[in-house]
Amino acid sequence: MLCSPVRGEEPAGGGWLLVLRDITAERERDRLREEMIRMLMHDLQNPLGPIHLALEELASYPDLSREARSLVHTALRGLGRLQNLISSLLDLARLESGRLPVEWEPVDIRGLIGEAMEEWGPMFQRRKLQVYMEVAPELPWVWMDRQLISRVLWNLLSNAAKFTPVGGEIRIRAYPQGGMAVLEVFNSGSYIPPEQRLRIFERFSTTPGYGGHGLGLAFSKLAVEAHGGFIEVESDRIGTTFVIRLPLHPPPS
Repeated sequence: MLCSPVRGEEPAGGGWLLVLRDITAERERDRLREEMIRMLMHDLQNPLGPIHLALEELASYPDLSREARSLVHTALRGLGRLQNLISSLLDLARLESGRLPVEWEPVDIRGLIGEAMEEWGPMFQRRKLQVYMEVAPELPWVWMDRQLISRVLWNLLSNAAKFTPVGGEIRIRAYPQGGMAVLEVFNSGSYIPPEQRLRIFERFSTTPGYGGHGLGLAFSKLAVEAHGGFIEVESDRIGTTFVIRLPLHPPPS
């Protein structure tokens, strides 16, 4: 819709020009495209399960050579990445359509961070990263969907592990502020220019320094917003910080 003032020849003349554009066809094309993507991703998922089981069974054979076992494990890792990509696309579609409900429960953020740190610890050690965690003692348990926010934190730590240079620093903070729980993940990695900080949360974003399939941050944004919160990024020459703000309590039903 476009609305502009129009001046007439008389002093009291004039009015407004209102232009309306019918976007019904465009909305329908978008709906059909999203439905096609969901169907395609669902069909792709079906054969991957048997392939994964077959590879795991092959990896357990005692007479495999070291080279063959290494190839099987490489295939399993690649298959795992493909399965995660498909799951992310499906979950993005569900979040956008409101068909992925939030399962509310009180969660101890300190424990949530601890679980994520335990999973990423070996990667941090291999890259000789200095990791610091600070959780304010007055931060209460937060009502959230544990699985969704755990995946958000996993995505942020994944980016931190990949894009922080060897010997760099990662800092995780959590504290209450203004009725919200604030979770910050800082890494001394790539600088993100201001003009790219909004695009970084778009699907298939190719923001320099934060490559990959561009779904992790898009999923994270939708998951946080489904909780009534929001996520933003701050970046300077020292490093990049992702900031999540979540309400301490669920919205009224």
